[in-house]
Amino acid sequence: MNRRNVIELLGEDSRKYHSCLMSTYSIDFGFFEQRLLPALHRLQIGNIHVLVDSHELEEAQQYLTAGTRAVNAGYSVQPIYTEKGVFHPKVLLLLGEKNGLLLVGSGNLTGSGLQSNEEVWSAFQVDATKEIPGHASLLLDALEWLEQWKPPEAISVVRKWNWMRQFTPWIEVLAERPRKKQVVLDDGRKAQFLGQNESTSTFDAMIEAIASRGVERLTCVSPFFDQDASGLRALSERFNAKNLDVLLDVDRVPFDPFKGPLFFHWNSRWIDDEKSAKGRLHAKLYHFVLDDGVEALYVG
Repeated sequence: MNRRNVIELLGEDSRKYHSCLMSTYSIDFGFFEQRLLPALHRLQIGNIHVLVDSHELEEAQQYLTAGTRAVNAGYSVQPIYTEKGVFHPKVLLLLGEKNGLLLVGSGNLTGSGLQSNEEVWSAFQVDATKEIPGHASLLLDALEWLEQWKPPEAISVVRKWNWMRQFTPWIEVLAERPRKKQVVLDDGRKAQFLGQNESTSTFDAMIEAIASRGVERLTCVSPFFDQDASGLRALSERFNAKNLDVLLDVDRVPFDPFKGPLFFHWNSRWIDDEKSAKGRLHAKLYHFVLDDGVEALYVG
C-alpha cells in the first residue's frame, strides 16, 4: 500500500482515456470543478458522467452559486434513487481505446474525500496495446455493475453510456469471452470486483468466499458503526475469528466497547511520516487472515 493522492493516479498522458464514469455518495461541486474536472480535461477526456445519491445531490445543489457549476460544465450528473438505504459506492472508471483505469475505494467526490481524509483505494490499470491483460475483466465487471443505473430514456445521457463501450474495443472483446469470478494478477494474487445487488449483499459475498474455513484474525477499519454495533457483532458472530481487531475513531463511535474485539483508536496505530499529516479516518476495509495462511482483503 502506498500513500498517494487519487488525482495523481490519473497520470499525465493525454488521449489515453476518452471516458470517465464515477459514482459517489456525496459531491462538492466547487472542489469537483476546480480540482478533479481540470485534471480530466487536461487528459482530453470529454465523456464524463457522475452518479450521485439523490438526497445528497439535492443537498449539494442547495449550495450552488452563479460561479459554481456552469451549465453541464463539460460533464453530466445523474441522481440515483434507492428504495432501501443510500447509494454509497465510490468507483472511478476511466476508459480509452487501448487503456483503462479502475479505482474502487472509500472517498467521495469532495475535497476531504480525495485529498485530506484517510481513505483507502484499490487501483487496477489496463494497457491493451499489445494484448488484453487478464485482470482487465475487473473493469468490465465494474462497468456492467454500474450499467444497472443506465437510464432507459434521457437520450443525451444514454448516448454517453453507449459511447463508452463503442470506443473501447477491448471491453467488447472481453464481453465475448468466458469470465471467472476471480482474476489472477501479475504477482499471483487474486482479485474480484464485488457489487452489492438486490439478492446478494457484500456480507453474503464475504461469507461465500470464506466458506467454512477458520479465521485466525479479522481486522476491521471503519469510521461509522450502527448505534448498537449490529454490523460489527454480525461479523464477529459469523466468522468467529480467534482475534478480532477494530480500528476506529473513538470520538465518533456511538456504542460502548464490548467484550470480544480489541478496539484501537486509529491515531494509536499511526506510523509517523514527516511527509504526511493525519487526516480524518474515512477508510473502510476488512482484512481476513485464514487458518490456512490465505489472506483476503475487502476494500470499499
